[in-house]
Amino acid sequence: MIENIQPPTDNLYKFLAIGGLVFALVALVVLLREQAAQRERWTDAQVELLAAGYKDGSGEPTDPDLRRAYFRREFAMGQASEVMKLAGGVVGKTFGVCLIASFAGFGLWWWKVQRHDDAILRATAAKLLREERAKSAT
Repeated sequence: MIENIQPPTDNLYKFLAIGGLVFALVALVVLLREQAAQRERWTDAQVELLAAGYKDGSGEPTDPDLRRAYFRREFAMGQASEVMKLAGGVVGKTFGVCLIASFAGFGLWWWKVQRHDDAILRATAAKLLREERAKSAT
């Protein structure tokens, strides 16, 4: 009877699980790269301001070069909220959906395939053990 049990194909479940993880990682990398680029823009403008002797809290500078660096820094600070919107927007939702798909794929794979394979393996091992015991008893 145990030989007649054929587990269903698992290619779809593996694809769903691994594809979900890959897409989730891609979404995470996109988010982290955008965050790093934004942080680099802010740091560059901040270094330029500090090198020119600008003190925070002294208002907008009057020198054109300092003003350019000051507004680049302010723009970069504004971009931080855009990165957060990205995390809560398309990229964040893609990350969440892909993780859910991956968990569903792994769950379906275990439920529909792996537990049956485990049962077959246990039954085969028990059969071989019984045969070995019967052989050694005679």
